Amino acid sequence: MKKHYFPFAIVPALVLTLAQNSYAAKDYRLEEVVVTARKVTENMQDVPVAVSSFSQETIEALNLHSARDVLAFTPGATANVLIADGSGLSLRGIASGNRGASEDAGLLIMKDNEVVSRGFMQNIPTFDIERVEVLRGPQGTTYGRNATAGVMHFMSYRPSEDFKGGLKIDTGNYNLRATEGFVNGSLGDDVSARLSGMFSKHDGYFEDALTGESIDDEEVTALRGQVLFEPNEDLSLLFRTHWLDFHADAFAPRKNNQLEIPFSAGPGGWPFVTYTEVSSDPWTIVTNDNELDGYDIQVWGASLEIQKSFGDLSLFSMTAYTTGEDEAQLDLLGTPISFFVESVSNNAETWTQEIRLDNTNSNNRLDWMVGAFYLLEKHDRAATSVL
Repeated sequence: MKKHYFPFAIVPALVLTLAQNSYAAKDYRLEEVVVTARKVTENMQDVPVAVSSFSQETIEALNLHSARDVLAFTPGATANVLIADGSGLSLRGIASGNRGASEDAGLLIMKDNEVVSRGFMQNIPTFDIERVEVLRGPQGTTYGRNATAGVMHFMSYRPSEDFKGGLKIDTGNYNLRATEGFVNGSLGDDVSARLSGMFSKHDGYFEDALTGESIDDEEVTALRGQVLFEPNEDLSLLFRTHWLDFHADAFAPRKNNQLEIPFSAGPGGWPFVTYTEVSSDPWTIVTNDNELDGYDIQVWGASLEIQKSFGDLSLFSMTAYTTGEDEAQLDLLGTPISFFVESVSNNAETWTQEIRLDNTNSNNRLDWMVGAFYLLEKHDRAATSVL
């Protein structure tokens, strides 16, 4: 019995031993996730704040191109964006509907250490992004005002000396055509540069019930240029400039059953006092024939980032300027005739200056940081409604 069964008993033991050795040879430890949530480079597991980090691989896999897209995958967040020139972002129950010139967001949006304060600039598409960090609020101690709900920070790839480039082309339904690319390399001793851009266009998701044409088409073109000067390991100067042109056709919201026009009617009622949608399809609506309805947003800006080390001390300076224009015309009622049309014009510019000093390069048990931030905003807004 022993001679007969012994060979069969040792085989499972050998298989189990080999499997254990194979498992032990692999490294199943979690990779270190580096974040700059507290404006210093740290391991995410050591940061004593609630933060979500999206790597470049995650950004591509989830197709994240805007603040609205990121919040869709962030716990405790929502993005109720009904219009193209309003942020509609919410985190921890605090909404940011800053469409007007006198309104401020509760969720702070930053791109490459620059504060994006105006609502019509906050939800525009991004590209060539290395990492996105979302900090749940309040974060007023580190980031100042408008961070009650939290902070969302988009960080693009920085220039490097390695010559490389990339091109990504997407296509899909609704006649989607999208291209994103970059080229990166050295311009000489201690100088490197990176040029990146994107173009995206698609037909609308809604269809006009009378003409069969798409209604909410969208087209985006954007460029970013960066030049990095690093004469030594203790000093770096990074100049950035960016430009974006965004256009989206507007559509009136679909009306449930009937729309009661909010003004009195004559005896017996007039034909346009009530209106019923002609289609039961939720993606088919009736809108007016005004070809001017839509949004046109242009944003341009430039910034200079300086980092300097003095032994155990690190100095950071960020100077940025951004200007943007927004022209919108909306049919607020959504009937075949333009009864109530709103025309909106936004013209805004911002200057920001941040400077801070810290001792993160030292091995002291006490870490400290001091800094100052200056923001100058000018926002002119004109809105008229014609009945």
